[in-house]
Formats: sequence, C-alpha cells, structure tokens
Amino acid sequence: MKKSILAVAVLLGTSASFAQDLTSKKGENYLPEAGDWAVTIDATPLLDANGAVDPDAAPVVDEMKVSSSMIMLNGGVEWRKGSTRLQGFYGGELGIGFGGGSNTEYTYGNDYTWNGTTGVATQTHAVDGSVDVNSINNKGGIMFGLRGFIGAEYFVIPKLAVGGEFGWGLGLTTVGTGTTTTTRVEPTAGQTTEQITTETIAGGSNFTLGTDNSSAMFGPSGSLRITFHF
Repeated sequence: MKKSILAVAVLLGTSASFAQDLTSKKGENYLPEAGDWAVTIDATPLLDANGAVDPDAAPVVDEMKVSSSMIMLNGGVEWRKGSTRLQGFYGGELGIGFGGGSNTEYTYGNDYTWNGTTGVATQTHAVDGSVDVNSINNKGGIMFGLRGFIGAEYFVIPKLAVGGEFGWGLGLTTVGTGTTTTTRVEPTAGQTTEQITTETIAGGSNFTLGTDNSSAMFGPSGSLRITFHF
C-alpha cells in the first residue's frame, strides 16, 4: 500500500512539473491553442553573410536593375506530434503560381570611345568584336506544385518557436520565351555598334520531382524557420 501511495505521489509531482514547463512565470501558455493563427519566417537568409557590403569599397560605376513579379497561392494541412515544448510536425501542400518573369537592365558607367579610325572601342566592357549585355527578359508562366514536408520546432518563449523543416515534392512549370539584348562593336565597319536580340530561353514546360529545391513553387528543401502564434 505504501508503494502505491508513493507511486501516485511521484506521478502527481511529474504532472505538476510538466504543467509548469508549458506555462511561463506570467501564466502564458507556451504552446498554441485552438483558434490561434501563425506566421512563419524563413530565417535561413539571415545566416547568409554573402550579401554584406564593405563600406570602404570603391564606388561601383555600373548599374544593374532587376524587376520581377509573381503571385503564389498555396494551401495545405499540418499534423503535430508531441505534448511538450518540443513539437514534431508533418503535412502536405498544394499550390499554384502565376508570373515569375523578370527583366534585367544594365547601364555602364563608361561610354564607347574610339581609337582614331580603327573602330576599336576603349569602353571597359567591350573591345573590337565583343558584346555588352543591355537587357535580359525572361517571360513568366504558370506553376503547379504538390509537396510533403516534415520538421520539428521548439517553443523558446510563449507562442514563439524556432525549428527546421525538410520538404519533397513535384512541380510543373510552363514558361515563355526569354531574350537577351546586347550591343556589339563592329569589327570591320569603323566606329559603329550593332544591337542584337537573341533567344536565350525557349518557351515550354518543365516537370520536376525530388526535394522542393527543384520546384519554384516552394521554399528550400532544408530551412530554419521562426514561427509566431497569436
């Protein structure tokens, strides 16, 4: 009988400790509740230092301007496992996207100059017979995607969790024709240039199957994420 009472006491103590672990000192629940909304941010780019700018670097004399547009509509379901601050999750998504085209324009700081009558350009980005890229235009299209994912997250403070996710799926993408416009220095025609537009991407469709890095419908196959519940 004493052993049974002791076992009950241990269980009650464990339950009390477990309940306290899921509630902050202010009485706030760590875990989301029914009816809560969530916003997830992919934190992977925050760890990438490649985009850092050297404040002591010399001015850049050339310019590149990029414009693009895309509309993505995704929906899915998610299931969770676990009853502590460490939660596992898995689920699936279905999505459709429109657009995805882009236009890149190049402006060079140095204009074309000529060496006497030989027709040789001393402009930094072109010599006799070579080309400078003026613009790149990639047409958009329609995308369809189906994806499965699995991951885990830990609630560091009430209603805020950090975690990781891995995805795998398939995608179908249709795209239009892409073109590149360049300026070419005429090698034999004196002090002249020629503008040429060439087809660089043929229109058509593409089917992918594998990690969702292979499909533009979804994010990277492995990602670090921060989720806010409210």
